[in-house]
Amino acid sequence: MPPLLTGSLYDAYGSYALVPALLPVAAAAALVLTATGVRRAVSHRAPAVAPH
Repeated sequence: MPPLLTGSLYDAYGSYALVPALLPVAAAAALVLTATGVRRAVSHRAPAVAPH
Protein backbone atom coordinates (compact mmCIF):
# COMPACT_ATOMS: atom_id res chain seq x y z
CA MET A 1 0.00 0.00 0.00
CA PRO A 2 1.26 3.51 -0.75
CA PRO A 3 2.65 5.37 2.27
CA LEU A 4 0.21 8.26 1.85
CA LEU A 5 -2.73 5.87 2.01
CA THR A 6 -1.40 4.03 5.06
CA GLY A 7 -0.63 7.34 6.76
CA SER A 8 -4.12 8.67 6.12
CA LEU A 9 -5.62 5.43 7.45
CA TYR A 10 -3.48 5.76 10.56
CA ASP A 11 -4.58 9.38 11.02
CA ALA A 12 -8.23 8.45 10.59
CA TYR A 13 -8.32 5.31 12.74
CA GLY A 14 -5.22 5.55 14.93
CA SER A 15 -4.04 2.12 13.82
CA TYR A 16 -2.58 0.27 10.86
CA ALA A 17 -4.95 -2.68 11.42
CA LEU A 18 -6.98 -1.90 8.29
CA VAL A 19 -3.95 -2.00 5.96
CA PRO A 20 -3.61 -5.83 5.82
CA ALA A 21 -7.32 -6.07 5.05
CA LEU A 22 -6.89 -3.75 2.06
CA LEU A 23 -4.02 -5.72 0.51
CA PRO A 24 -6.33 -8.36 -1.03
CA VAL A 25 -8.49 -5.56 -2.42
CA ALA A 26 -5.45 -3.99 -4.10
CA ALA A 27 -4.37 -7.39 -5.45
CA ALA A 28 -7.85 -8.04 -6.86
CA ALA A 29 -7.86 -4.61 -8.54
CA ALA A 30 -4.47 -5.36 -10.13
CA LEU A 31 -5.75 -8.73 -11.33
CA VAL A 32 -8.82 -7.14 -12.92
CA LEU A 33 -6.69 -4.47 -14.61
CA THR A 34 -4.33 -7.10 -15.97
CA ALA A 35 -7.12 -9.39 -17.13
CA THR A 36 -9.01 -6.64 -18.95
CA GLY A 37 -7.01 -3.54 -19.87
CA VAL A 38 -3.61 -5.06 -20.48
CA ARG A 39 -4.98 -8.04 -22.38
CA ARG A 40 -7.05 -5.71 -24.59
CA ALA A 41 -4.03 -3.48 -25.29
CA VAL A 42 -1.87 -6.46 -26.23
CA SER A 43 -4.52 -7.97 -28.50
CA HIS A 44 -4.94 -4.68 -30.42
CA ARG A 45 -1.21 -4.22 -30.91
CA ALA A 46 0.18 -4.82 -34.37
CA PRO A 47 2.21 -8.03 -34.60
CA ALA A 48 5.95 -7.65 -34.86
CA VAL A 49 7.46 -8.35 -38.26
CA ALA A 50 10.23 -10.93 -38.24
CA PRO A 51 13.51 -9.71 -39.82
CA HIS A 52 14.58 -11.43 -43.04
